[in-house]
Amino acid sequence: MYRVKSFDLHRWFATSDAVATARPLALLTVALLPLRLWARAAIGYGDSEALYATWGAHPQFFYRDHPGLLGIFSRGLAEGAGGIPTPTAIHGFSLAVLCGFPFLFFAVCRLFQHDESYGQRRALVAAIAIAVTPELAIGLFGFTPDVLLAPLWLAALGAAGFALRRNPGESRADGAAALAVACAVVATAAKATGGLLLVALLAGFVASPRWRRSPWPWLGLVAVGTPLLIVASGARAELRAMLEHRFITTQANAGFSLRNVGAVLGGQLAYLTPGPLTLVVLAAARLVKRVRGEHTDEPTRDQRRLLLLTMLVPLAGLLPFSLWSRVAEPHWLAPALLAPAIFAGTEAGGKDLVRPSRVLAALGSAAALTVVVHLWVLVPSAARLRPDTAEARLDIANELYGWDKAVADIPAIENAAYVGPHWTVCAQLAARLAGNDVGCLGPSADDFDRWNPKETWTKKPIVVFVTDDRFPVELSRKFPQRSVRESHRVNVFRGGRLIRTFTITTLERSAQQG
Repeated sequence: MYRVKSFDLHRWFATSDAVATARPLALLTVALLPLRLWARAAIGYGDSEALYATWGAHPQFFYRDHPGLLGIFSRGLAEGAGGIPTPTAIHGFSLAVLCGFPFLFFAVCRLFQHDESYGQRRALVAAIAIAVTPELAIGLFGFTPDVLLAPLWLAALGAAGFALRRNPGESRADGAAALAVACAVVATAAKATGGLLLVALLAGFVASPRWRRSPWPWLGLVAVGTPLLIVASGARAELRAMLEHRFITTQANAGFSLRNVGAVLGGQLAYLTPGPLTLVVLAAARLVKRVRGEHTDEPTRDQRRLLLLTMLVPLAGLLPFSLWSRVAEPHWLAPALLAPAIFAGTEAGGKDLVRPSRVLAALGSAAALTVVVHLWVLVPSAARLRPDTAEARLDIANELYGWDKAVADIPAIENAAYVGPHWTVCAQLAARLAGNDVGCLGPSADDFDRWNPKETWTKKPIVVFVTDDRFPVELSRKFPQRSVRESHRVNVFRGGRLIRTFTITTLERSAQQG
């Protein structure tokens, strides 16, 4: 059997060279930390974050949008018995993941290469790209399933790369193979996209002549997958509701179109910025070329094949769906792009993809945009830069402000139901009114239909209906058997600009209804 050069992970982390090489990454993290701490202290829940925070109060294996692993973390971050964490708590957790992710990426790159100083420098450049690219430098601050999926995805790739660098039968290699698959299974419990990683990892081990007969990847699958399947078997109705929501309810107007193609391409340009997007595309092209055309030692070939599979398998599932769905989001493709980024950070001694000066310019522009977005969100006067003709509702930064003021104006009424016209409003209400009944009158089925169904909250004598100018509602049609007791508006300003108007209406049963 082919013998490979031993690579001792503990020894590598203990060397001063590795620590010194990662020092610029640490300095960059420290430089960005004040902005991120400012954001943690200043901003509230985003609309999606509010929904994920409420998951802590309603433990489930599957929700309408995703599997339920994030709900466990949400409940663990909560203070008190309500199960709903504060914005500060969830952003403290996501901030820790965000700061640690580039270092994890750097370590994973090192697991895919020999211990060479040039390789360390290349891994450092790739890790800095990860640290400043807006999709990760900003996106991982959000408390979403991706904040769990991203580190689990990297951990799985790192463990698999370590195993494939060595031979089956070695205890550390066997354990790493099992750990890689186990991480992919857990990632699937965070977001269904993890299932594509699981398929790619198993295919990578099967495709390796040295590893295809090893039982250890499959033992990792059985050890972690079996208990999850047992638990999931009792949640078939929840799973069916999630699949129906993802593939039927939200895809009413789906279909391949130039509009969707433009949305996918434009989304990648906006989320990655042109420089890092160009670098990752070049790295992907070189990865394909190296796997197909270059003769290398067997461990290196196995590692490169694994990276290719963990790029192509997720893309094969996610890219067609993104081109078909009108509700696709650019970050869906992000996990597939980690593989070529790792490859770019592992080509020790190889020819540079792009001249260093252009790499520096690409990373500088990405970092600048990351800083600008932070300042746009955090500095109230930045709202004055928005053109007068621009609609405030299109600026998603505005969803982070105003809810505290609106909730302070909501009357506290015993035995009342608090209702919104859309899950985004309902989630913000539920996250802030822990312990109060929150119902939802949304256009389609949502999680609130399970937690507080319409048949329950309509029996309440008083309904407090809360909406904002994104969701105008004709109350006489929605509540024909109720009359308005009181209604008022709450205007929210940023930098002197009106960004949102909330309408809070107290409804009671009409006199003829008793």
